[in-house]
Parts: sequence; C-alpha cells; structure tokens
Amino acid sequence: MRWIAVVLIVMFMAGAASAADSGSIPASQQPVVKQTRASTTDIELEAARYPLFENLKPQAGTDPMCLHNKEGSVFYALQKKAITTKSPSTGKAVEVNTSLLGRQPTDLKMTIAAKDGWEGYRKTAKILVTWTIRVEGTCPAWGIGHVICEPWLGELTFVCPKGDVKTFLNAKYTKADGRVFNGVIGQPVSMEIPAGKTGPILQLDPTLTGTYLITADDFPDKQIPADLELQILWENDTSMRIKSPAGMRNMIVNIIPYSKQSK
Repeated sequence: MRWIAVVLIVMFMAGAASAADSGSIPASQQPVVKQTRASTTDIELEAARYPLFENLKPQAGTDPMCLHNKEGSVFYALQKKAITTKSPSTGKAVEVNTSLLGRQPTDLKMTIAAKDGWEGYRKTAKILVTWTIRVEGTCPAWGIGHVICEPWLGELTFVCPKGDVKTFLNAKYTKADGRVFNGVIGQPVSMEIPAGKTGPILQLDPTLTGTYLITADDFPDKQIPADLELQILWENDTSMRIKSPAGMRNMIVNIIPYSKQSK
C-alpha cells in the first residue's frame, strides 16, 4: 500500500541520517526491523462531547427551555460539554459506552528484546517507531426526548465541530530498581477531524501517521531496556464516534544498532 511505502522510505532516511551524524553501523550488525499489523476487527472510540444543536424547529408542547438555542436553554448548556454531562431538563446523560472514553489502547502492540541482536548497543542504539492509523468519524444522532429535553416535539440538526483525535506511544519496561514503568514517552500526534452534520464524515485521506525516535536518553539509567513493550494509544476529543477499520493500522519498529565514532 502507498502509505506503507512512504513509512519505509522515512525509516530508511532516518536510519541513514543517524548513522551519518553520530556513528556507523558495523557491517556484521544490520538494522533490526519488526512490524505488527492491525487485527481483523474494527476498533472504536466513543464520542467525547455533545455536538452543536442547530436549526431547531420545536412544535407546540415542547418544554420552553428547548424553544431556542440561547443562553439558559438546554441545548446551550450542553453543546461541546463532556458527553457524560447530565441534561438540566431530564437529569440524564445520553447513553454511551464509557469504557471507550478517554485514552484507550489500540491493538498495535509489540515487544522488542536486546537479545534479538542489539544487546551490545543498548546505550547507543536508536529505535525509530512509526505508526499509521486510518481514522473515520460519524456524527451521531442523539435521542432528544426523555434524555436531553422532555417533553420535546420537533426537529433539529446535530452538528459536530472539527476536533482532534490523538495518538500516543506508550512504553512499558522494568527499571534498574525493579519497578515497572508504564507510560507515554514523547509527544502526542494528532489529526484534525473536519466538522460535519449527522452521518459519516468523509475525508480524502484520513490516515494519521506518527513517528518517534527512541534513544537511551528516554530512560533514567541512560540505556534502552533489555525488554521493551511498545503500544500505540489513542484518544478522541470530538463530538464524533471514531472508528479505525479492520486491517487499516500498522506499526513498524526499526532498531539501528550503531557504535559512536571516536573523535
């Protein structure tokens, strides 16, 4: 696929640059490349926020708090708020899968071990991690009556503003003192999902690509752990339900075991 080819080119260039700037790769010790692909199922994130409520057309009998989208109305109070916020009209929040809110693990997970060929380079090796995830969004049509505003009789439009889906590189390893570190390293990589109304959000190329170069400086004892578990996490901060289709996720790890040149 095109995006896999691009990733491999980036990895090659990064590895070559590292060797040229800081050292040399021995002829007997070539880079170690590992790859993991997505599972055969979709993975999803729940909508994190309420959408905007527009084009209200209430009918007779609707709660007066729902008759306009101004300060003091139910819709004004909820728009863009956390999806678990309760409605001032009903005392309820919309039904969501709370287990899919916040930062969540993806199925991109890999363990790398120094015994696989770079044991002698734990203080000098560089590990280039690159991940690609296809991200698609849908603006849900939430129930209004009995949930957001009661009684509600009428029509409206749900509008999901643009927002970010973020990915993170998580590392898990055992430190020299025996304690286990399990947390994010580096900075999050985000992709902006465009605004849209109820229905699928169509994008030209909705692929999120992240890259991080791991070095000994990322660890307290200034050497890469002998065993390092890497996993990509993701988080939704939009009004849309987010999906990554089956087979559309990939992580490649390029371990460059080089020795520093003496000056």
